[in-house]
Amino acid sequence: MDSKQFYQDYYGALLGARITKVELAQGEYEGQYWPTFTVKLRDYAEDFTIEVSQDEEGNGPGFLFGLPHPKQPQQVIDDRVEVDHKMDGLERLIADARAEAGRKAR
Repeated sequence: MDSKQFYQDYYGALLGARITKVELAQGEYEGQYWPTFTVKLRDYAEDFTIEVSQDEEGNGPGFLFGLPHPKQPQQVIDDRVEVDHKMDGLERLIADARAEAGRKAR
């Protein structure tokens, strides 16, 4: 199996998945947080915990591009947008996004 097919199959497990929890796990260094998601995969009964890493070796936390900016939903954060917060501020942004989602759900 070539590497592209491996990654397609590996990440393909997320099709139809449901994220049930979002956390920032404390990393090895002060102010370093790993984006961590608890997910239910469609073909499995148990929950899986997935972390966003900068590489396959787990050398540090990573960042997901392509999501709407929590404070400016019309702006998508991609590699051309400078994110104006440090990782330690990410907790605040997630809390704000959860609060907004809760308000919209009512």
